[in-house]
Amino acid sequence: MVSGPHTVTARLRRIEGKHNALVKELRQAFGRGELTASGECAIEGARVIEEAIRSGLKFHAVFFSESAQGRASKILPQLGSHVETLLLPDRLFANVVPSETPQGVAALVHVKVFTSQEILESSSPGPLLVIAGVQDPGNLGTILRSAEAFSAQGVLLGEGTVSAYNNKAVRASAGSVFRLMTAKVQMLEAIGQIRAQAFRLMATSSHKGTSLAVADLSGRVAIFVGNEGSGIDKKLLAQMDELITIPHSQRVESLNAGIAASIILCEEVDPDSSGHTAHPVSNRIANHEPDGIVSWRELQPIPIGHTMITDLFQFLRLQVIVNALRQICNNLAVQVLGDDSNIQNHVIAFRFIHRHEIRRHDQIELRSHIPR
Repeated sequence: MVSGPHTVTARLRRIEGKHNALVKELRQAFGRGELTASGECAIEGARVIEEAIRSGLKFHAVFFSESAQGRASKILPQLGSHVETLLLPDRLFANVVPSETPQGVAALVHVKVFTSQEILESSSPGPLLVIAGVQDPGNLGTILRSAEAFSAQGVLLGEGTVSAYNNKAVRASAGSVFRLMTAKVQMLEAIGQIRAQAFRLMATSSHKGTSLAVADLSGRVAIFVGNEGSGIDKKLLAQMDELITIPHSQRVESLNAGIAASIILCEEVDPDSSGHTAHPVSNRIANHEPDGIVSWRELQPIPIGHTMITDLFQFLRLQVIVNALRQICNNLAVQVLGDDSNIQNHVIAFRFIHRHEIRRHDQIELRSHIPR
């Protein structure tokens, strides 16, 4: 049975006062930036709500502002009849949610909580991420989004790390936080658990360590990402098996924590757009497959000694860079950075630009090898 506009409107229960129990619960959940005692997360924004629905989360209550009442006709038919649906005056709604320019829809949703042991014993082949003190919710959200994009096994959140359910982190994750396995841990205790599962411990470093270009990220790897300002604590660093550094200009002190983690994840996993392991670049070109993420290792010249073969691979390398940059430009024209940006495209471009420096002699003169 299709729900008409009158049916949808009839489901909305009008609330005028700020002392309503559900309104108070929503305000407190946003204020704490943590799950409620019953395991519910406060979320807001049309896109985040849609992601929660797509992720199959159980909704407790949905809140609409009067001016955004029209959104109810799209959202409510996707929710069960047991979900509380409230209509608030615009002023009350604005006082409850943290956004300065609210979109007029918020919700309390129940998310699944995992233990660190469940994550460590997961059969996922991807890397394990361990966050040691990332405090900016936007950075954490970016890391979570990239973790899902590159099929990470899960994310452990150490002490001093902002909550994954902070409103800004949820929005920056673009819904990935709803689908990823995450767990809070005490770092020193977690290291013992991680080692017991035969993981190698690797940490990001701004200026010292093994270059990412030659680092061995195969097998069971736990990647530690530290605080934006101070990095990883020295005591924790002493526990690492290896430090990884991403080569970059010395004019820049360090990379953003979210970008650094994304680059390493991209290098470790390299999935294509369908979520499977990438084909060799030659196969992708021969099969006319769409642009995807290509590992730098796939783009090295074949050691045949023939100039034409070497130049062809150089040419293909430049084409991948151009395609990646074109995707970024197209996205930036229509998307808002941080909430709707395509992190993968930024990572692709950064990886190719920093690892394959484009110099004049790289501008291949293929025409000298083409028969006339």
